[in-house]
Amino acid sequence: MKSFLKLELSEWLFLLFGIVLQIVVYAIAGGGWLSFVSGLFGICSVVLCSQRKMSSFFFGFVQVITYTILVMQQKLYAEALVNVFYFVTMIIGLISWLSNYNSEESEVEARALSAKGWIISAMAFVLCTIGSYFILRATNDTQPFMDAVSAIPAFIAQILMITRYREQWAYWLVVNITTLIVWINVKDWCMIALYVFWIINCFYGYVKWSK
Repeated sequence: MKSFLKLELSEWLFLLFGIVLQIVVYAIAGGGWLSFVSGLFGICSVVLCSQRKMSSFFFGFVQVITYTILVMQQKLYAEALVNVFYFVTMIIGLISWLSNYNSEESEVEARALSAKGWIISAMAFVLCTIGSYFILRATNDTQPFMDAVSAIPAFIAQILMITRYREQWAYWLVVNITTLIVWINVKDWCMIALYVFWIINCFYGYVKWSK
């Protein structure tokens, strides 16, 4: 709780902007309560992650559970699999962050990816995305191409997140842009608002993790 409260004014304002955006969109466009709850917890989770706060994990667990239910309802199987992966790895990430946590600054210590790391992650992104697309085509997945393109970089980004690499935000940007298109096709406005905010947060997060 202490790490959650220890935010600068600009950080509080950015978090408040995301929460208000989600509330306003829900009030105007409506939608299911599950989308609204997932959106609110998702806003808090990613903003606190961009600020390298341990409290991001609490909001992240709730968001992952609610979001997994949503994507299963839409038959987005790769998205569902990614979120199961999120849940498991977040437990590992919580342990990793605790071991590398600066209690004085109330934030986790960040690392930078090497050139070799960039090459390996990029190759994994391309090859696994192609393979996933052909697998998803054989199922009744409603958006196999977008599902594959959004899911694979999510695995990479999550691994980089729990291992504390700032380059996670480059992959999160790919994830959020492609997943935004998925939810535009579904017309779930709470999720659309969430992913628009998450795209903005990618740039914010990279700056914060580069300090």
